[in-house]
Amino acid sequence: MEEILSIVGPDLTSQTTNFRDPIEPKQRLAITLRYLAAGESFASLAYQYRLGVITVCSSVHMTCSAIEKRMMSTHIPPPTEDQWKAIASKFWDKWKFPNCLGAIDGKHITIKAPPNSGSLFFNYKKTFSIVLLALVDADYRFTYIQVGDFGRASDGGVYGSSRLGRGMEAKTLNVPEDSPLPAETIVQYKVYLSDREFDEAAEALVSTEFKRITTIHLQSKFFSELDVHSANLMKAYAKKGGVQGKQIKTIMAPITKTDTIEVRRECILKGLCVYLNEDPDKLVKQYLDVDESTQMAIAETVFGIFVIRQEGAEPGDDPADVGIVLEGVEVMSELGNVAFAVVMLLGLVYALNLSYPQELKYTFEVLQKIIMELDANKLSNKAQVLKTLLSR
Repeated sequence: MEEILSIVGPDLTSQTTNFRDPIEPKQRLAITLRYLAAGESFASLAYQYRLGVITVCSSVHMTCSAIEKRMMSTHIPPPTEDQWKAIASKFWDKWKFPNCLGAIDGKHITIKAPPNSGSLFFNYKKTFSIVLLALVDADYRFTYIQVGDFGRASDGGVYGSSRLGRGMEAKTLNVPEDSPLPAETIVQYKVYLSDREFDEAAEALVSTEFKRITTIHLQSKFFSELDVHSANLMKAYAKKGGVQGKQIKTIMAPITKTDTIEVRRECILKGLCVYLNEDPDKLVKQYLDVDESTQMAIAETVFGIFVIRQEGAEPGDDPADVGIVLEGVEVMSELGNVAFAVVMLLGLVYALNLSYPQELKYTFEVLQKIIMELDANKLSNKAQVLKTLLSR
């Protein structure tokens, strides 16, 4: 704290008047650090420090501005050419992605809409926000940040108007010359890795690792076998009676409204859970984009797939997002559809040597031993009965 105070202290000093003594710079800094670290409200901090709410608010704004003004250039300086090269080398060594200068993404920070701001801060998630744009190296360390763009702006728009985007366009950021990819001689330009590219790289890594372990191509094998068995699975579902039969009928209803293969596969996979007397909600958790508790619910998920749909969406409409959560961490996103997410989840189980959750053990047994035909020598009674039905 003393080191920071020595740097920003002069900017936090106010003039002494006959009416009052100013807030000391050390106290302003302490309030700000407490706010940033704990996320406490201004009202709570005002009570703790015996100050007015407006005083706390102005102290936080003043200190943050001083930190940015005095420390940004020294603590997050523009990388030199050698530093860019070191970052690209680390991306290749650690993530096997060549000629990469960083991973870039925008984050919407929810705010209360300023007075008379109209729709400037209104974003696609139907909240008001400002945008944090950040570039990180292969070890997740920030190499560039920008905060404060209107929430209505897209990631591309924010990047294009940023110092980073303008500097890259004008070639003033010491970026190294284009260089060949590993084991090639053709010169390739340097790139940033965006969030979707990260997801695509992760998907490729999962598929590659699965094939290394099993010698089987994950996606083509899963989808081809699932489609082959779909007709017999639907016949088996139709014969189910009682509560399970009604539940399966409800799950399969979207197939009557749309003929897309993605919806068909999703319904069949969910129906499989019910057929095996397991809860499909343990595998796939559905949320609406307007639900404010979504992120909290995802953080509490140990193992599963999340689907975020727009309010009022039809069965054939694409979800806003589909992803995978392990131990409360969103490890993959923007997977497009539930069936593909199930494939990636199965691949992750193999790649990370995970155990199937007890409440979904029969579902994953069928996916592994019947659909993927892996370790199929010994089956549980439930799986054996289903295999017999599918072979008729």
